[in-house]
Amino acid sequence: MGGDINWKSPPEGIDCQILKIGSKGWEKGKLQIELNQTLQSWQTQVCIKFCPDEPPEQKSPLDDIRQSEEYKKLSNNN
Repeated sequence: MGGDINWKSPPEGIDCQILKIGSKGWEKGKLQIELNQTLQSWQTQVCIKFCPDEPPEQKSPLDDIRQSEEYKKLSNNN
């Protein structure tokens, strides 16, 4: 007895919606799944990848600074 089982979802992905922790609602996108199992050792690897339909908003490195109390005080003085 030997061999492997390999399965991949379609390359274009599977339509789905996910709800991320801290998000404001459901996010539409594509799900790609890959499964590999070795029958001799019964080890299984599963890779799940979510590709959103809309790219995530880019966060500026300055956003954290703009939220700080010191920055707010400085901007209010001008």
